[in-house]
Amino acid sequence: DDDKTEIPPLMVIKSDGATIYGTRDLGTIYSRMERFNPDEILYVVDQRQGMYFEQVIRGSYISGLVPPTTKLEFLGFGTMNGSDGKPFKTRDGGVMQLNDLINMIYVEIEKKIKPEINGEERKQIAEKLAIATLKYSDLLPYRRTDYNFDPVKFSSLEGKTGPYILYGNVRMKSLLSKVENKDYKIRLKTRTHDEVGYLTESVNKMQDILLERQLQNQVFNKYSNSIIAEKVVNGEQLLSGINKNASVLYLNVKDFSKQFGVEDSPKAVKVLNELYTQVAGCVEKTGGYVDNFYGDTLVAMWGTVQTTGSPVSDAWNCVRCALLIRVAVYEINMHRKALGKSLIQVCMGISSGIVTSGEIGFSQRTDYTAFGSVIMDAKKVRNMGKAFGTDIFITKATYDLVCSKIVTEQLTGDAEIQDIYAVINAIGLKGPGNTEDLKNFLELIQKEIRN
Repeated sequence: DDDKTEIPPLMVIKSDGATIYGTRDLGTIYSRMERFNPDEILYVVDQRQGMYFEQVIRGSYISGLVPPTTKLEFLGFGTMNGSDGKPFKTRDGGVMQLNDLINMIYVEIEKKIKPEINGEERKQIAEKLAIATLKYSDLLPYRRTDYNFDPVKFSSLEGKTGPYILYGNVRMKSLLSKVENKDYKIRLKTRTHDEVGYLTESVNKMQDILLERQLQNQVFNKYSNSIIAEKVVNGEQLLSGINKNASVLYLNVKDFSKQFGVEDSPKAVKVLNELYTQVAGCVEKTGGYVDNFYGDTLVAMWGTVQTTGSPVSDAWNCVRCALLIRVAVYEINMHRKALGKSLIQVCMGISSGIVTSGEIGFSQRTDYTAFGSVIMDAKKVRNMGKAFGTDIFITKATYDLVCSKIVTEQLTGDAEIQDIYAVINAIGLKGPGNTEDLKNFLELIQKEIRN
């Protein structure tokens, strides 16, 4: 009633009594109101039919076919036109089929695919791109806007086109997969100033933040224990003052100060860093963690920060690590010998038992570590075994846990530690089978050092 805009009248019966479109559409509305009594009826039709449906809708209200509470709405859409700006048709004037449109775009897309891609793969890529191109091109304009069907423009790799959106999606997925693998250095080039461009810039900023945090973590892990750091970052609570059954490896480089001395400090630091890099790898491989190192001494533990849940398994992993270190030192020395550099010797002591672990330090800095007589015992057996001429020594406590897995020779201890054992090898492992074999193996290095 409020709309006073004049429009042509709706014809419902011709002079000869015949019905027309208006008659049938009003009859359809009457039928739907009787059968369904809908709250709303929407007409999604070509925008060019707007005037006609306005007549039908007004006629329905004026005639009382539809009460004011029922909404009738015309949702017109624009037309797809040819290059002449007129509705797109086939050469014979018929309606263009969807498959025809896809084929036209397919031809243009296929031209842009790299020549090295061929066969079925080339066909599948072209088909997927053609359908995506048509979808995007049809959805891009406002619903009521007419647009010209232009396969060349629609298939462009620049601007607001389906292929460009897919290209951005592929690049983004590639970037995110690298993010999952913690590769934060890759950057995407911003090509547009639309939503894709904004998303690209946002992802690049995210990469900058992640890269900065990665570098901070690397520095943090370099100057603290990486295993402890990871547990803290992940929110794990490290309990302090807890007694744990652990195995401790105490490693010392023999006569390091005498051999390298303070007069060549840079060289000494480099040698230790090369050695500790290999040692730390052996510790990590066997499930232990490096508790600390100072000068020519390194201490590693099994059963504190990380544990298998079994003192026997933790002790065996500790001894297995020492055997791996023996091999690593041998390989380091072969490399140094080839370069004409002096060789190094290590001596390792291992003990097992109860240690107290926890955060030790002050308010500005704490370290998660362990202390107890077990650690001192590992150091003592290492010192006591030096004169024997081999490289790995264990206390009886450790021997009792792993004796079924190793070849050893029992040595005479002292009042504090009565029994110590020199580890020859693991049972069944290639290498020295008895004390003489092991001493001959290690004597080669000792001769080089003496010479």
